[in-house]
Amino acid sequence: LTGGTMEPRKNLAFLVEAFEKVAGFDGDLVIAGMYGWKYEPILKKSIHSPRANRIRHLEYVDERYLPALYAGAELFVFPSLYEGFGFPPLESMACGTPVLSSAGGSLPEVLGDAAEFVAEYNSDAWAAKIGEGHLPAEIAGKLDALLFQPDKMSLEWRALDQAATRAGLAPPKLLARLVRLRLRCRRGLRGRGSDRDPHAHLGRRGRLDAQEQRRAHRRRC
Repeated sequence: LTGGTMEPRKNLAFLVEAFEKVAGFDGDLVIAGMYGWKYEPILKKSIHSPRANRIRHLEYVDERYLPALYAGAELFVFPSLYEGFGFPPLESMACGTPVLSSAGGSLPEVLGDAAEFVAEYNSDAWAAKIGEGHLPAEIAGKLDALLFQPDKMSLEWRALDQAATRAGLAPPKLLARLVRLRLRCRRGLRGRGSDRDPHAHLGRRGRLDAQEQRRAHRRRC
C-alpha cells in the first residue's frame, strides 16, 4: 500500500518500477490518493506496466475507512522525494502496519527508528525490501509507546514535535489524531462478528459504502 496525492514528488512511477521487479510477493500494489499535479505520466506508467493487473488505484478514501485500509496492508511503502511532514506513513504505523520509507525531507526525523529506510532511489534495492513482505516486529511496534506513553523529553518525541511545528501542525492535535486512529484500527482488527469484517464497526450502511475498499482488503496490499 502507498498513499498520498498522485504527483511527481511522491515518486510513484519509481514505485511501480520497483514493484515490477519484486519477486516472491503475490499481493497487489494499492495506490490510494487523489490525482494531483502532473499525474498523467504516473497513471500511464501503472496502466502500461507488465504487472498492471496487480496495481489498484483508489482515489478519495473517506476517513472512516482509513483504519481498515491501513490495517489490511502487509506493508506501507513511501518512496517520496520530499515531505514537509509525512502523515500517511505515521497513520499506517498507528494501525500497526510496518513502513518502508525513503529518507526524503523530514521523514527520518518524523518516523525515527519505527520505520525502515531505503536511502537510495534504486529500484532493485526497493524491490528486494518489498519482496521481504514484512519488517521486524520491534520496528513495527515502536509507535505504541510514543502514542500511549509519550516521553516528551525523549529524542523521538522532540523530533516529532519539532517537525510538526515546522509543518504548521499542533503536536497535541497530531497526537490525538494518531491515538484515535490507532484505537479505531484495534477495534477494526478485533471485529464484531464471526467473519472478523474490518468494516463491522461502521454498521450496515458503512459496509455498503465501503464495498470497493473491502475488495482491496481481501488481498494482501
